Amino acid sequence: MFVHIDVCNQESIQKAAEQVKQEYGRIDILINNAAIHLEGEPPSKTVMEKLRQTFETNFFGVFAVIQAFIPLLQKSTVGGGRIVNVSSQLASFGNNLADRNKLAYSTSKTALNMMTFQFAKEFSNNGSSIKINSVDPGSTQTDMTGHNAKFGPVEAAAAPIVYFATLPANGPSGQFFNSKMNPHP
Repeated sequence: MFVHIDVCNQESIQKAAEQVKQEYGRIDILINNAAIHLEGEPPSKTVMEKLRQTFETNFFGVFAVIQAFIPLLQKSTVGGGRIVNVSSQLASFGNNLADRNKLAYSTSKTALNMMTFQFAKEFSNNGSSIKINSVDPGSTQTDMTGHNAKFGPVEAAAAPIVYFATLPANGPSGQFFNSKMNPHP
């Protein structure tokens, strides 16, 4: 089933959740992969509109999608739903790439990681079996990176995402992992 979602449009998100509900009644895995990267200037030169646009997609859009799909994830029949938020190494405080001019992108992904943690705490406190994690798939050849040959193929980036989407019931939740599936600082 193909479901179109504009993560910056609440009506689109609700329509997609309703479409999945009508067709399947539940969802087992939710992967939030939508992201934009608009800037390249230093923080003092970053235009506020780029910051807002980036957060709208990379943070608020993911938040709205998660909220809309929680009821369907709660009905998962495979040991609890799984949510994977695709993050970035640029969201890590231990990252040596932090000197790059990516204020909006990196802070939006850092906020995404904290949101992941907060949802995990809520799920755990409510006795929910939903697991949620953020994953840095590594630098890959995508539109965002200009399909740069020095980066890995998209297929390689899928491995950590699939791993966390299929976690067992005793798997971690609320954490940020790198492409080698180790916790990120």
